[in-house]
Parts: sequence; C-alpha cells; structure tokens
Amino acid sequence: MFLTLKKESIRKGLNFTSGMVNSWNKFCFQGGYLEARVSLPGKGNVAGYWPAIWTLGNLGRAGFGSTVDGLWPYSYNTCDSSVLPNQANPYLSKLPGQRLNACVCKGDHPSPGIGRGAPEIDMFEATVEYGGVPSLSMSYQVAPFDFHSKFKKKYTKIFNPGQRIPGQTKYNMYLGDDMQQTLSALHYVDSSVSGGREYQVYGFEYEPGPDGYIQWYADGIPVWRVDAKSVGPNEISRVSQRVIPEEPMYIIMNLGISENFGAIDMDNLEFPASLYIDYVRLYQHPKRIKLSCDPPDRPTAKYILNHPRAYFNRNYTTWKETGYGLPKYDFSGCKK
Repeated sequence: MFLTLKKESIRKGLNFTSGMVNSWNKFCFQGGYLEARVSLPGKGNVAGYWPAIWTLGNLGRAGFGSTVDGLWPYSYNTCDSSVLPNQANPYLSKLPGQRLNACVCKGDHPSPGIGRGAPEIDMFEATVEYGGVPSLSMSYQVAPFDFHSKFKKKYTKIFNPGQRIPGQTKYNMYLGDDMQQTLSALHYVDSSVSGGREYQVYGFEYEPGPDGYIQWYADGIPVWRVDAKSVGPNEISRVSQRVIPEEPMYIIMNLGISENFGAIDMDNLEFPASLYIDYVRLYQHPKRIKLSCDPPDRPTAKYILNHPRAYFNRNYTTWKETGYGLPKYDFSGCKK
C-alpha cells in the first residue's frame, strides 16, 4: 500500500492532496506490539514531507475535531483539579478540561467514575533535519501536564544514544505546547530507506495502566522506553499519575505537509511522493488478547452512536458547536 501526496488542489486555498487510512471503530487494541515495514517518501534527504503511523483512543475520531476536544490527549483517571480547564492554572496549560473525567458519576459519560480520553502513541513521525539528515520522532502525547512539561527522565531510557548517525537516538527537545505534553525521542535513519528503494521495520510495544510502559523499536532493536513513573504524580503542577493508555487504540497512517511540524524545502521537494507501507502487524500475548473497539472496561460504541453530530459530521470542530453540552461533576468522588 502507498499513500501519495500530490501538489494539486481540489478545494480553494488547499494546495495539496494526500490521504489517510485508519481503523477507527473497526480495529482497536489494548496493549501488545504494533509494527510496520515502511519506506519513507521522496529521496529521504529533503525536508517537508510529514509521514506518520500513529495510534489514538477510539473516543477521538481523527479529522473530526469536536470528538477530540476535551479528550485529546488525556490519559488520566483521577478526580482532582487537573481535570479543570487549564488544570486550574492558566500558567500550566491551555487545555479545555477533561470532558469525560473520573469525577463524573452519572449522565452523559461512557463509563461514569472512570477518566476517559483520546490518548496518542506515535510509532513515528518522520522529518529531515538540517543537512539532509532524516529522523523519526517516536512519541507519547499526554495530558494533563507536568510543570513546564518536564517529565521524569530517570524513568526513561535511550538504548543507543547519539545524534545524526543512523541507528542512534537522542531526546527530542520538543516537550509539547499549551495543548499537549510530549515525551519524545528522535531516532536517526539512513536516507536510503525512502522512495520504495529500501524498507525498515518500526514498532512499539506497550503495557497499559498506571504501572505500564511504552518501548519503541527499529528492525527489532530497542530504541527508547518510557515507564509510567515518568509521568507520575507532580506536586508542583498538582497533577496525579498519568496512565499508559488504557483506551482501545486504533491505527492511523497518513502523509501530510505542514510548517507546523518542520521546515519545508519547497524548491527541492518532489511531487507526487508516497509513503510505502509493506505491512502493519499487531502481536499480543495469547492470554491477553484485547481486540475490541468497545471493550467492557472502556466502552465506546453507545457513546459514539449517541453523539452522531460529533462523530459523523467533520464540520464541527469543537464540542460546544455540536450542542451536546458537558456532563456535570464535582470533586466529592463517585461511590463504588
């Protein structure tokens, strides 16, 4: 399969056409090892393409902005002030507040008393650095935030540290913005893994929950690892444990172009250009098979069907526009 980016317009003001393939509400999983064998677009040494394979919680539908409003990239199951807009502190974030938080005990919530969200794990987002050096951003996006988005680095590990040499990895200086905290490393690859000439296998393994982890791989070799303790309680920002995603996650593959991700060398980019995907595979422990988009511990189906304006009309970009309103809650907690 290949996703092709073309320099052609099908709508006024939009100068490029590309594609996305995703498994939203059809194929989801909780835990396991996901990998893909790919060849990056172009010659591999020109900046501007934005290929990515990533995963998102099923309550957020990619391309339907209202569904992720107040859910992305929350992975939080605690009832405290961090579920409020801005985490109750405008200097911490610009988050809208966790819409389906653990303080909601009844009403319009898929599983009252449990914090829900649309967390994100990126297998990779590829870019090309200055000098024509390609790298992959392998990331975990999370909310609510640590103070200054500084995670506990001692609970992470880079297996082959270095930079600008294929096979080496360094911490990404980008820690997120006012809407997301990012735990990310940059893994360097050879420019030959592009244009369908050469392929490489990338993947990540994760164990959901407050004691879980995420570990990224390239050709079966560990790249870097994030343990849940890296986003544990933070007294400064008054945030509790963020959890390694427990939501049913679905797969997204896309090829884009945007100055929001990196520099664009328009003079040297070639069009059309394609992200080549040989295969995508998921492996799970035979005693821990979890492949539903509507699992009993994190249901989504009824909630999606009860909110058709959000989940089936891409023109709504915020939850407020849909007219559904927000569930009420307080901080007294829910009786189990």
